[in-house]
Amino acid sequence: QLFLESCWYMPGALLMVPLDRFAGSRKLGAASCYAGCGVCLALFAAFVNAPVRWRNEAIFQGSACGIRIMLKVATCFSQQISAEMYPPLLAATGSAFCVGSARAAAILAPLLFEA
Repeated sequence: QLFLESCWYMPGALLMVPLDRFAGSRKLGAASCYAGCGVCLALFAAFVNAPVRWRNEAIFQGSACGIRIMLKVATCFSQQISAEMYPPLLAATGSAFCVGSARAAAILAPLLFEA
């Protein structure tokens, strides 16, 4: 699974460099990635129940790949923006709170959803 995640991450990482230079600002780069993800999501939703033909399947699979890649790039942009915007102490506190909340949710989720 780690190999597959790196396969989705590498095209996004390669896309991030020219997109960062082309966009001019990281906020615009993140917004364009989220817009691209929205387009891919709309295509995914439009072709999820389409008849099985090679063209429909290619658009469906391509949009699924596009969603994964664009979300990875948008996450990288968002992390860079937060690193530039917030002081290190505040950023570390926020990251620790998010990690702690995720761990608490991982502990409580089986108790709440598995009966």
